[in-house]
Amino acid sequence: MIIADRWGLASNYLGQPPQPRMARIHQVGDRRLEVQPEFTQVADDVIIGSSSWLGDDGRRRERYQVLRLRDGKIVDMQGCATRRQAERFAQRHD
Repeated sequence: MIIADRWGLASNYLGQPPQPRMARIHQVGDRRLEVQPEFTQVADDVIIGSSSWLGDDGRRRERYQVLRLRDGKIVDMQGCATRRQAERFAQRHD
């Protein structure tokens, strides 16, 4: 029998050393999640990032983020449902 202590380390009653628990993202037999990120620089300090993946129903899903940078750090991020929304948001807030 395997038990987990309060730090998330699994051990058994036979005195075996603790082993780290492995998180399971998907169930056995499920399709693997494959995310395809893309980034497009639209201004000196604005980047549109996109992620696409296959949903549980087999349809491709896409989401877009508009990132505003200052001194090499992200200072603002806005999520958008379509690329056109992301482009409009980037133009309005440029």
